[in-house]
Amino acid sequence: MKIKLIANPVAGRHAAGKIREIERLLTSLGAKVDVALTEYAGHAEVLARDCRGFDRLVAAGGDGTVNEVINGMMPRPVPLAVIPLGTANILALETGLPTDLVGQCENAVRGGVRQVTLGRAGGRYFLLMAGAGLDAEVVRGVNLRAKRWLGKGAYLLSALRVFFHPPAAVALTSADWRMSGLGGVIVCNGRMYGGGFVLAPQASLFSPTLQVIALPRRSPFGWFRFAIRGLLRGGLESDVKIFAAASIEVSGEAAMQLDGDTAGELPCKITSCPAALPLVIGDRGHVSNSVGAGFKPARKDK
Repeated sequence: MKIKLIANPVAGRHAAGKIREIERLLTSLGAKVDVALTEYAGHAEVLARDCRGFDRLVAAGGDGTVNEVINGMMPRPVPLAVIPLGTANILALETGLPTDLVGQCENAVRGGVRQVTLGRAGGRYFLLMAGAGLDAEVVRGVNLRAKRWLGKGAYLLSALRVFFHPPAAVALTSADWRMSGLGGVIVCNGRMYGGGFVLAPQASLFSPTLQVIALPRRSPFGWFRFAIRGLLRGGLESDVKIFAAASIEVSGEAAMQLDGDTAGELPCKITSCPAALPLVIGDRGHVSNSVGAGFKPARKDK
């Protein structure tokens, strides 16, 4: 098996040493490995464009590195395996990857391949989520130096700033819904958000639709209470509206994020692309499309 390993040497602590170990482990499993290290933001996308002749691509880094690799391969991707090195690594949690490096490398070489849905926001693809408004402003406000030292704590610091200076309201339109005056919109392709927090229990990488979460505007104290409630209770408040859609349009004067990295500003059309990516996922990924408990359908605006 011929593998191209695209790795981010500054994703998390001790990444450079882990990358050398990943190369060694993949080789010991019988793979012929071509290592390509990223040197700047967006470089993984450039490196992934040259994927012809490889049986698999392995992305070693955070969710942002994975996003870049996917965008570089599309629209003719080869099977993609992920070895997490970053801060949140939501995809690793979503797909039930082994927690040890040996198991992750074994999965990369020997794991099964399944076709998963991608989302597309404008001209860019995302695997996990797209956000507009509040959460995108939090992502945009993260200090990269603080992120390197504080990890997820850097997002908390940014969130506290954004809670007291929230962005302008956003609006969304779909085939069945029209909502305005929102604090933010999060479009989920998987269940998890920000680590182990299950934000969209109905979402699945194997579903042809995306889960749309519409967040009403709140006061600074209201946003703080919302965040604490979500972290402690693992659920959303009753005024949050969540529904499935294959396509929505989001408008307003606010930032966007894709898979945890800043991605320009609104307006934007977001659509689902079913069975678009062959993902090396093994046998432990979450496949349920069952309806999550505790959520009621939103009512249409009159």
